[in-house]
Amino acid sequence: MVLVGALIALAGGMGVYELHFRTDHHSTPIGLDAALDEFQASASSSRPAGTVPAELPAPGVYSYTTAGNDGVDALGGASHRYPATSTITLSAADCGVSQRWAPLEQRADDTMTCATAAGIEVRRFTAFHQFFGQDEREEWQCTGDPRPLDGAPGTTWTTECTKQRGTNDVGTVDTWSGVVVGRETTTVGGETVDVDHVKVSIATDDPRDVQVTDTWYLAGTDLVVRRVVNNSTTNGSPVGDVHYLEHVELTLDSLTPAR
Repeated sequence: MVLVGALIALAGGMGVYELHFRTDHHSTPIGLDAALDEFQASASSSRPAGTVPAELPAPGVYSYTTAGNDGVDALGGASHRYPATSTITLSAADCGVSQRWAPLEQRADDTMTCATAAGIEVRRFTAFHQFFGQDEREEWQCTGDPRPLDGAPGTTWTTECTKQRGTNDVGTVDTWSGVVVGRETTTVGGETVDVDHVKVSIATDDPRDVQVTDTWYLAGTDLVVRRVVNNSTTNGSPVGDVHYLEHVELTLDSLTPAR
């Protein structure tokens, strides 16, 4: 999945002992103000907010109560703890919206989603990680079934994402398998709202990988109200298998974004 290319390059360029003691693994949070500045700076080049379909979240910066961390066990190990608050920035783009979760300068995900008559389609996904002072950015183009907005419990859909960019494995295909768990209720900022609970599992060419995300969307939309992510991947490298673990919990603080 991620990180291995950067680790391989580092392992080949310097000794493991030297690398371990010459690098640090700081976690640098990106706060609301920084996310809002970035959103406002890019707003002038985006489509007007009013052109975004109603099924997609209104552009702006949404704040989430956050818990979790990620890490690798290679070269002595490195990890990042996510801040208590993180943001998802939504910007109008192409056929829909770009959704950027960036809790740290060392960690970010970007997802492009579009509304269709049949539901919400994921068109593009980008993951960014930084370990041992090295950046690793991987990009996928996705096609397949949309996520149904009114699916009954048990309704399934499938999306295939082909890797376009990364240090290794370009051209490989990951299969995203989704299932509707059901409609539930929760509270956001003191307001009770209906949410659609869905589960997405990602299958790669390595059977050891387990990537599962539970998301509760505001009913009938693509607004993330709650999300729980559990990722565990294994990749080979010159220094042995590299194991990556990530756990994330996001809970929306307000239905109204900052702009």
